[in-house]
Amino acid sequence: MERGVNLYLPDGKLKIGDNIFEGAATGINIDSDATNDNFGDLHCHPSNSIGHVNGYAAHSPEDFLAFRNNTHKPVFIRFVASGTQIYAAICRSGHSNLIEKQIADIGLVINDQGTKFFDKHCAVNEDKRYEAMTENINSLLHLFISLQFATLLE
Repeated sequence: MERGVNLYLPDGKLKIGDNIFEGAATGINIDSDATNDNFGDLHCHPSNSIGHVNGYAAHSPEDFLAFRNNTHKPVFIRFVASGTQIYAAICRSGHSNLIEKQIADIGLVINDQGTKFFDKHCAVNEDKRYEAMTENINSLLHLFISLQFATLLE
């Protein structure tokens, strides 16, 4: 299960948002504030999700599409915690090019390829894989560790 929070920088000091947003094993929506002091967000990918070595997963195409809600801000940073890794993607107003259709098309191809691969090579069907990810409590632990890390930056 993915969980996330907004990050703020009022008066030059890091503040972690009070609301914890809950998603599913395959995605999350974090409602950002319109104010510029909401400079980013942080969410976790389940450690047994499909991704890099040992299941660690950096930003998905959906994570990049979420920048469209914050293009009016001077800078917005999306942090993703997965396993022992923390990844960051940055969108700078006037510098970053967000081509939504291309990102969405890439996401569809990746999803289709992933589904074909696992349908062919994995004895566990998609519903069972989803169920296994939603039962994993590690995502809350990853979020907690990431928040602890963020407080070190203060």
